[in-house]
Amino acid sequence: MPTPSTKPHNRAKSQTALTPDCQNCAALCCVALHIEKSTKFALEKPAGVACPNLAPTGLCRIHDTLKDKGFSGCIAYDCLGAGQRVVQDLYDGISWQQDPSLLAQMSEDFAKMRKIHTLLELLFTAQTLALPPTQLQTCDSFIAQLFPQTGWTRAEFDAFPIRDTQKQVMDFLAALKSHLSAQQTK
Repeated sequence: MPTPSTKPHNRAKSQTALTPDCQNCAALCCVALHIEKSTKFALEKPAGVACPNLAPTGLCRIHDTLKDKGFSGCIAYDCLGAGQRVVQDLYDGISWQQDPSLLAQMSEDFAKMRKIHTLLELLFTAQTLALPPTQLQTCDSFIAQLFPQTGWTRAEFDAFPIRDTQKQVMDFLAALKSHLSAQQTK
């Protein structure tokens, strides 16, 4: 369990960070993700290979017609802001497009950051419950761990124990089940 934080976390800033900002990303979702051909994706693409619709400019060639061309999954996908956090926090705005040797590590970082942002989204939802102060403080402490006020340094991110933290957060959220049930009966 995290130790209680002594300073309240800036929730508004954290929640805004979960909004994708493709202009400050490097099309990580278009290259890092494995895509299976389906009703939502018109092609199969392995992880680590750029989508054939990705132009050298880093923009999608068919963005305005994604649904018509069979890519409704692209429209529905939400990285929760993980892409821009990786590019801006961990790589100072440099992308795999500028330095292809970064692609494998950026893809791994994107997957880890997406997990972090998924946990943040769940914790922000938990904050909307009528939680006792101790549980709210625990929630705030998890958020502070997952969203450092000054951003991630490379060393902090690499050392961050995502599996252990995921388990702790999920155990904490499971313990809030009674609050969810009580809120639904009101």
